[in-house]
Amino acid sequence: MEGLLIVERIVIESLAKKAKNLNSLIEDTELSHNLLLNILPNLLMKNLISFERSMYYLNDLNIENIKKINHHKLALKNETKEIFTSLVNQYFDKDMKESSLFKMQKIFVTNEEEKVLKNHLLSLDNFINQIKERRLKSPILEKTSDKKILYWGMSNYGNLLEQSLLV
Repeated sequence: MEGLLIVERIVIESLAKKAKNLNSLIEDTELSHNLLLNILPNLLMKNLISFERSMYYLNDLNIENIKKINHHKLALKNETKEIFTSLVNQYFDKDMKESSLFKMQKIFVTNEEEKVLKNHLLSLDNFINQIKERRLKSPILEKTSDKKILYWGMSNYGNLLEQSLLV
């Protein structure tokens, strides 16, 4: 199943909040006018959005397909790769370094330290899930582009090396 590019996903996320005209989409997503004029026809052809009276809408008849596309394993994998590539590029761009918090460490840990680390990661995961639940109950009307992308986790260096050789 074909996934969506990150620029297509932000449009879908924006329209999931409410229908918008082109200027509102530009403001909410911070995508350029020209880029949106290229993205929107593709989303219309995929029947994911509709256009009526100068307004773009999420296609309610295709909500299940949108959910399948957004939650398909390959689509999520591609989105994650796209986000991490952008994150690394942004972090190492000296002009953008202030706008991104990125930490990565390669360290040896004892079994006990690994248990503590996993517990901290689980606590962080629980905290983030609580935030998501609060947003469902009382949404914040901010620009879609102002969402924070959070990342955490750990892996064994050898496993990552092995995986990198498969690509």
